[in-house]
Amino acid sequence: MKLGPPEFGNIVQRQRQQSLRMVADEVLNATGRPCPRCVMVCPTCKSTTCDCHCEATCDHAPLNMTSDDEFPIEDKIAPLVYAFHQLHQCPPCWSCEGHLGLNGELQRLPAVWFYAGSQVFAGMIGDYVSSLWIKKKLCTPWRVIVAVTEPGGMEPAYSLEPDLKEDSAVTLPLLQNDIAVIAEGLVDNLQGRTRDLMQQVDEFLSADHT
Repeated sequence: MKLGPPEFGNIVQRQRQQSLRMVADEVLNATGRPCPRCVMVCPTCKSTTCDCHCEATCDHAPLNMTSDDEFPIEDKIAPLVYAFHQLHQCPPCWSCEGHLGLNGELQRLPAVWFYAGSQVFAGMIGDYVSSLWIKKKLCTPWRVIVAVTEPGGMEPAYSLEPDLKEDSAVTLPLLQNDIAVIAEGLVDNLQGRTRDLMQQVDEFLSADHT
């Protein structure tokens, strides 16, 4: 059975679209350093806020992306965490590069938990990793699910993680290779999708809905 689109009323719908446009604009035009704790002096312009030399391979990134000095972001997941920070409106809040048990079994899956300025962007990320699987660029499907909701119930955190079956023979090195593939195209893909979204939002806001 096919269901129609939701009806929230013109006023609510316009407010939602305006809010979405603000979030989308931030994704496309935000400036500043991806690593939230970085205050290093730039060797080129001497600023502590520019992004002249910012890149995922920066040796300081794992420590400048974490909130706990004792636990820098793990090396294999760091490029993906960095990509989330680059989006500005999808800040990561937890990550794991995956771990093996004492007998070499896959004990913990790699994952990144993140917030989203709009749930639309969580959906975009899910669509992006699905497209990579369809194009046979990943060793296994990945998915975006709701991971946890804050006590106030206002800000759900989403998890980007492998969607493994119980009998899967996928190894941790293969999953970590997936991490690199996802990280490489995440920002460009999301920004492209956001431009398309902005066009739809602008068309809605400019139309007469009375």
